[in-house]
Amino acid sequence: MRKKKKVVRRIEPYLYLLPGLIVIIAFIYSPFVKTIVGSTYKVDMFGQLKEFCGLDNYVKPFTNESFYKALGQTFLHTVIFVPFSILIGFVLALIADKKSRFHRVYEVLFCLSMTVSISIACQIFRMMYNPSYGMIKKIFGISVEWLTDSQFAMLAITIITIWVNIGFNYIYLSAAIKNVPDDVMESAEIDGANYFTKVRKFILPLISPSMFYLIVTSIITGLTMITPVLILTKGGPSKATETLLYSMYTYAYTNSNYGTAYAYGMVDMGRYMINSLVIALLGTAGRVITSTLAAFAFSYYEFRGKNLIFMLFMGSMMVPGDVLIFSNYLTVSNMGLMNSYIGIVIIYLVYANYIFMLRQHMMSLPRSLYEAAIVDGCSNFRYFLQIIVPLSKSIIVAVFLSSFVGLWNIYLWPLIVTNDESMRTIQVGVSMLSTADQTSWGPIMAATLIALLPTVVIFSICQKQIVRGMTAGAVKG
Repeated sequence: MRKKKKVVRRIEPYLYLLPGLIVIIAFIYSPFVKTIVGSTYKVDMFGQLKEFCGLDNYVKPFTNESFYKALGQTFLHTVIFVPFSILIGFVLALIADKKSRFHRVYEVLFCLSMTVSISIACQIFRMMYNPSYGMIKKIFGISVEWLTDSQFAMLAITIITIWVNIGFNYIYLSAAIKNVPDDVMESAEIDGANYFTKVRKFILPLISPSMFYLIVTSIITGLTMITPVLILTKGGPSKATETLLYSMYTYAYTNSNYGTAYAYGMVDMGRYMINSLVIALLGTAGRVITSTLAAFAFSYYEFRGKNLIFMLFMGSMMVPGDVLIFSNYLTVSNMGLMNSYIGIVIIYLVYANYIFMLRQHMMSLPRSLYEAAIVDGCSNFRYFLQIIVPLSKSIIVAVFLSSFVGLWNIYLWPLIVTNDESMRTIQVGVSMLSTADQTSWGPIMAATLIALLPTVVIFSICQKQIVRGMTAGAVKG
């Protein structure tokens, strides 16, 4: 009996980790390897490897002038996007940190861009950029063809991506600033340091780990930017906004007849709302389950390969998801999951940041609780369900809310894996209201408001819980 318990104890952590491991191996590491291997083969339109060609596939882009243009524009976008999005987020975090009468209002306003998906932001900025009656024209009196003039188009796209990411950067940096020890700041004040000296000599060095994390993730975001280009410019005018990932997208889908034909007038927003709701709920439920199980295994078990498996989970955050879309598309297609909720949700069932955050929380719980429960004959799984889950309820709620907002706002993956109108999401539906030939502003504004309403309401009511969920992993450990 004792031997049996020992065996069960030995395999238990792997069972907790198994759901998450299956997802990250199948939809992150496996497609990553497939992408590398496939780049050395001739591949047909069904994704089958036909003939080994070595580095021949790399010769085409490196001898193509369009490749260098796309590379330069991607680099330029990233060079502007990374420092400005982080700098603005940092300045806003410093403003909110000053305990003024309106600091709570500032916090809500500064975070609001997080509730707006990139596809909705594109529609908002499309209206603002309108050279005849847009907000920029009305406020500044400047009439510029922002999206159709090759001199301004990439700048217009970059401004959108900066704005969308400000809220995320603000939250992480705000949490890091709040974590600076009070005694350090008090000592600096006693020594006569002014505010800017305290920021330069104390705050910046102490928040450097969070700053480094944002720099790395922002570089990845900048280099893999595609959605604003896909929605607003299609790489134009004259390829002025064509980026590396957009070039990959057009080559893989348009040239292989996988392109999406937007049909104006076939938009069913009610159906799209239901689809987005189902996808957000299914994906969030999956993330909560895989994250809590994995976090429990990492917090309460010692087992072979623990550090390696933990590194596999954490490393998945550094793999750009959009780069894997082509491999994952073929995988989902081969599994027969196109135009299905499972096909959309399956790649989102694990999010390593939530695992890390929940692990940090569980490790902070008194170890004596666990020891007492084991002495009383409580099994590990029962301890997980009856003690860990209730004690982690606030963090789990935070994970649920922030994940729901994030999955409600996804755009590119649902666009690619659905060609059935009845399976479109609200984000894709809004973008379908505008075509290269026709833009119907009334329906666009109405649909944008509909798409924004759930996330804005959730964030406004539950801002503290969502912020806690997004920052717990950033301020501990």
